[in-house]
Amino acid sequence: MKLKIAFLFFILVFPFAGKSQLFYGTTGFPLNLYQQFNGSYGYKIIGKSHNPFDRWLVYNPVPSSLLTSSSATLSLAPGQTVVSAYLVWSGVGNGANTSLTLNGTTIIPDTIQPLNIAIGTPIYYYKAMKDVTSYVQSYGSGIYQVANLPYNYNYFYYGYTYYQGWNLVVVYSDPTLPSKQLNVYEGFLSCPSTAISFTVPNLMVGSTTDAKMTYILYNGTAYYVNPPQWAKLNNNILSNAQNPATNPFNSSHVSSPGTPTYQIDVDTYDISNCINAGDTSANFLAQSPFNNIYMSTLITHIYTDLPDATISLDSITGQDICQNQDLTLDYTVYNLNATDTLLAGTPISVFVNDSILISTVLLPSNILIDDSLNLSTLVTIPNGVSSPFSLSMVVNQNATQFGVFLESNLTNNTSNDSTISLTETIFPFFGNVVSFCQGTSYTLPNTSLNNVVGTWSPAAFNNQQTTTYTFTPDDTLCYEIIQLTVNIVPLSAPFFNFPTEICVGESLNFPLSTTNGAFGTWAPAFNNQATTTYSWTPTAPTPAVGCPTIAQHTVTIIAQTPTTFAIIDSVCFGSSFILPSQSSNGINGAWSPAFNSQATTTYTFTPTTYNVMSGCPATVTHAVFVAPSFTPSFSLPSALCIGDTYSLPALSNEGLSGAWSQPFNNQQTTSYTFTPSSNGLTYINQGAVCPVDGTYSIGINMPVMPLFTIQDTFCFGTSFSLPTISNNNISGTWAPAFNNQQTTTYTFTPNINTCTPPVQKTIFIAPLFNPSFNLPSAICQSEVIILPQVANNGVSGTWTPALNNQQTTVYTFVPNTTVCATNFNYTLFVNPTHESFDTITLCQNQLPFVWNGQTLTSATSTSVTYPNQYGCDSILNLHLIVNPNPVLDFTIPAWSGCLPLSIAFTNNQVEANTIYNWSFGNAVTSSNANTLNNLYTQPGCYDASLTATNQFGCAANLTQTSAICFDPNPVADFEIQNNPLPVIAPTTLLQNNSLSSAGSVWDFGDGSALSTEFSPIHTFPEKAGSYTVTLQISNSNGCTDSNSQIVQIEQDPIYYVPNAFTPNGSALNNVFLPIFSPSLALQSYSLQIFNRWGEIIFESQDPLKGWDGTVYNSEGASMSPDGMYTYKLVFIEEGFEKVFEVVGSVVLLR
Repeated sequence: MKLKIAFLFFILVFPFAGKSQLFYGTTGFPLNLYQQFNGSYGYKIIGKSHNPFDRWLVYNPVPSSLLTSSSATLSLAPGQTVVSAYLVWSGVGNGANTSLTLNGTTIIPDTIQPLNIAIGTPIYYYKAMKDVTSYVQSYGSGIYQVANLPYNYNYFYYGYTYYQGWNLVVVYSDPTLPSKQLNVYEGFLSCPSTAISFTVPNLMVGSTTDAKMTYILYNGTAYYVNPPQWAKLNNNILSNAQNPATNPFNSSHVSSPGTPTYQIDVDTYDISNCINAGDTSANFLAQSPFNNIYMSTLITHIYTDLPDATISLDSITGQDICQNQDLTLDYTVYNLNATDTLLAGTPISVFVNDSILISTVLLPSNILIDDSLNLSTLVTIPNGVSSPFSLSMVVNQNATQFGVFLESNLTNNTSNDSTISLTETIFPFFGNVVSFCQGTSYTLPNTSLNNVVGTWSPAAFNNQQTTTYTFTPDDTLCYEIIQLTVNIVPLSAPFFNFPTEICVGESLNFPLSTTNGAFGTWAPAFNNQATTTYSWTPTAPTPAVGCPTIAQHTVTIIAQTPTTFAIIDSVCFGSSFILPSQSSNGINGAWSPAFNSQATTTYTFTPTTYNVMSGCPATVTHAVFVAPSFTPSFSLPSALCIGDTYSLPALSNEGLSGAWSQPFNNQQTTSYTFTPSSNGLTYINQGAVCPVDGTYSIGINMPVMPLFTIQDTFCFGTSFSLPTISNNNISGTWAPAFNNQQTTTYTFTPNINTCTPPVQKTIFIAPLFNPSFNLPSAICQSEVIILPQVANNGVSGTWTPALNNQQTTVYTFVPNTTVCATNFNYTLFVNPTHESFDTITLCQNQLPFVWNGQTLTSATSTSVTYPNQYGCDSILNLHLIVNPNPVLDFTIPAWSGCLPLSIAFTNNQVEANTIYNWSFGNAVTSSNANTLNNLYTQPGCYDASLTATNQFGCAANLTQTSAICFDPNPVADFEIQNNPLPVIAPTTLLQNNSLSSAGSVWDFGDGSALSTEFSPIHTFPEKAGSYTVTLQISNSNGCTDSNSQIVQIEQDPIYYVPNAFTPNGSALNNVFLPIFSPSLALQSYSLQIFNRWGEIIFESQDPLKGWDGTVYNSEGASMSPDGMYTYKLVFIEEGFEKVFEVVGSVVLLR
């Protein structure tokens, strides 16, 4: 049986325990069935540990001691086909963001299983797994290199396990293997001081012969002695030559006997004596009392000899027939993932809605492995099952039991669910069509609401009287004839209850429905300004509301009656006033708002009633102006000098007359009150006002002398402004304007109304001196000079800015204020000098270094001096730092082998704080500083390069050109010039088309001697049959390859068929019989004779029985008449597949 083949590839990084650990009970992820394979399957496991030594010998290894990469070789024999592959790795840490590389390809896990083994502070180990089936199927046999396995320094606990490693588990198909069941269980368990204990489920033990089990377990050691360890299956101790009974966890690996894989155990046991036929599970126990162990994988390989029944429901028919409950089910029963025949009589049950059993049938015949059977059955759906419903089928189940016969898998016995509905009788439905108003247009629909098509009788709709109609469906098989009575309701006039006249502007709500509830719309829109006639149109003149007709209604608009008042328009601020509640023409109402004596307001008079009965009185508004209180204004002086004459004015600025409280007083400041002649409503240019008294003050000022603080003498040309306000705040003007050219007398005249007399001031103008100095015109940068504070002519003063001997500057000498002298400007030129301090850092390979004419060959400090064009010296200083280059030296040890091949590279000079980068010439790079391996898969020459950059940034490169050269692997290929060959002189040329071959060996498969010719000509035995020719070649490196082809020796059979016979009782030719060579052995034989109408009149499967001309029918035997008959001869030679068919004619003569 052909099944899926799983290629399981596990990379496991495994924690190995120290001499004490904190484990409390079996913890982790239980081992469950991961994959199951039934058929001709086998498995292989390869892998490596990244622990370079046994942890028992080194109690607390440091993380850096773990290997960074390793490789192992997978070898698959011809005919072994990979079907599935899994990559699993495990190690210290919680597994977050873990990944690695497989032959240079980054692998990210599909699943991660973190395991905390401690109470309190977590101590984590993890297992990760990746399905790499497609990669391994493509890559096939060869070297698998795993690198960059991650580990977390944070989890390297003192006294606890630090480990890494990996395994590759391969399941493959091989037609030469017996049919067995192969189960793969996956999980991640830790073991305390008690034991790992779990049940191995999903077993189907048919026979215990050659039963095997393999586990992958971590943290074992070859140096463990006491107390003893053990592994048990069903309480039977497991042991073999590689794994002693008291120390099975000894770092042994089934793929490399004798070579320890530190802290990894991959052990295979014969469990034939541990299980019994019929077992469906087993109990596994493992104990290591002193050191903790971890388990991730278990594989069983056991004879099962069980079928695996599955079923598919392919089609269902009959549900489209009206009122039919008998359905035909077409289905297929399969026996695919099996190791034995599915027997006839296996029950097959049919369920409705997955719960109602309606039928059970029996499998009519056996189904062989990898075969199927198409079947059909009739079922009746019980009454009470409502549509829609589901149908499903279950194989190997009857009315009382599921799993009547033992199977390898009872989880896949149910078919797909199919949802169907039975076809029932349908009554056409037209909704609630019962009544229409008289005269309504309506067409009886030919299609019902539930999509039934038919015709009406009578066909025409009668909208004048009530009528009964008959609907006949076009298809009366599943559709019923129905009758429908349509009631015709006569039309009626509508009635409304609302007024016929309203006041202009008054609102009116038109009723939307009649008094008996008929709804409609009015037109035109309501107009409250003019008399209008309105029409009401029913929205839907339905029978339920009396089928009303269109109606009209006229609304008359009554004009308003004017409302008149005789009231004042203005009042003074704060006055009292009452607005009348009845108009001059007798209309009662109310004003709003209430009267306000504080502000001008517009008031609205609203009649008490506004309707037709009250005469439609109009609303009226009236504005009452509230005149403000007004104080008269005057243009009075604010102050006068004592004794001045002044008369108070008789009229205000607004023309208001009145009287003053007293006459003007010119001796002292006095307040005066003006009383207007009228204090009632008065009209002025500003409008209506109500005048009130006003109080005003006129001040009387005494004479004051202005006082100034002005120096008597100014230097010639000094800018100065004579103050216009005296020290005692008297303002005024000076005449003439200030003159800084000559001595002048100035007069200050106070402003008017200040009661102040004029004053005079004489100011003298002194001449200016020009200071002189003896100063240099230029200096060198940083040179020191002193600027003198006293000029050659005795003028003292100060310089600005301060001396700057770094750049050319303009300085100003400002004489002291006690001296009348001019400022002196002086430009001092500063000629540049230069002194620099530079530090330059170089790598050693950049020497010698040329600097300003000096050739420097090592680290040093130096300087040079240059005079410039101004005579000033410039100094250049240099501090040169020289850092060492990395020292490179790597070697490639001697090697040999076939591609793919892993080559070792050794860095012989590893320096601290240096980054190394390898390039191996095949697009693979590495930053590993130490020894490492690189996998080459293609022929050719490769440059190897090592680049180093140290902590100073100095880099070096060492490249070995064509460091490694690989010849192509040999590829065996040949062509058989003639195939098949005749049995006589079966000679042919075997044309060798191999690549990269240095030697050839031919095995002709016929027992003859081997040949080393390149393209031999070989003669096979003159005997019909087939021979497997194998060519094995090798190259100069000893790499080999082989190719096999089959040569067929065929022999056409020697036989003779007569063309006539004479069944007349003589001694010769009485029987028509084909004659075969005595050496010809027949596997099958058939002879048929036909008459002229194509009827078979004779048939034989016995090559010794011929036709004697007799014909047998219902009336008995009779002799055939003379004539020509047709024969058909079909036979197959023993040991051959070719079918020979011969058709010809034979003449019967008597």
